[in-house]
Amino acid sequence: MTDKSHIIFKGTFEAVDNSQQQFRRHLETLIKENRPLKDEEEKTLFYRELSHSTLGLGVFKVYNIQLERMYRFGNVESTARWLAGQTDKMVVIPGDCGKVDSFPVKIKVLWEKLLDLLYFVFPNALDKSISMSKEGESFSGRQDSFHIGSGKNG
Repeated sequence: MTDKSHIIFKGTFEAVDNSQQQFRRHLETLIKENRPLKDEEEKTLFYRELSHSTLGLGVFKVYNIQLERMYRFGNVESTARWLAGQTDKMVVIPGDCGKVDSFPVKIKVLWEKLLDLLYFVFPNALDKSISMSKEGESFSGRQDSFHIGSGKNG
């Protein structure tokens, strides 16, 4: 049993949770501004946020989107990476299995769908992070703090 001055924490869990919040805010900005990623720096940040927030588990969630018809567009991870490479506010989804490409659609529609699907992936990544975390102890007396990385107690 712990008291208020002795807290058990899971650093990887906290890191993944923080990454998910940062990635969510980034996507909300892209949606609000209806824009692709600006440059290589933002693209690198996007890839890091994607990797750290999903732990690769987006490969298990299919990215389907209904426009004028249903488009089966790979999985969440691969589609997010494809979206990161787009350079225009209007995007065309390539047709699959010999079907025609989609009509041009605002990129924000695809960002919105990505964010919706990530809400299914995020809990799985948090669950996985718990098993990856090395437990540590904090004697700071603060219940709202956490520690990431190694140290005397980590």
